[in-house]
Amino acid sequence: MGTKKKIAKELSTVMPKIVRMIVLKFTKNYQHLPPAQIFALLLMADVRQLKFSQFVKQLNVSAPTASVIVSRLVKQGMIKRLADMSDKRAVTVALTARGMKAAREIKKSIQKQWCLILEVLTVRECQEYLAIVRKIADRI
Repeated sequence: MGTKKKIAKELSTVMPKIVRMIVLKFTKNYQHLPPAQIFALLLMADVRQLKFSQFVKQLNVSAPTASVIVSRLVKQGMIKRLADMSDKRAVTVALTARGMKAAREIKKSIQKQWCLILEVLTVRECQEYLAIVRKIADRI
């Protein structure tokens, strides 16, 4: 088996553990929210509001799934639906003050947890890790 195949095999074991830890520990104050809702809040924190079609596209989920996510966040007062006066069929979703506060807290928790994780690396290793992660993110 080639080196990249061996690395891919090991990554397929290690990465799910890392992702699970990230979702559980990074969002411990928001464990009542499923990961999809957390991702939606983080997406909305960057843009504040989006047309529903863009929300679907950027979350990379189906429209019915996105509709459920929005409905649940609306029920919790974190997102609101806005009608588009120029197109009655179009809907915009927007972050509420409560949703913005939650998104800021989640981002702060994520940053704090990354600081703890990166403590085992040198500054140079951190920089290299970031460069690699950016390169992968640009590709996916």
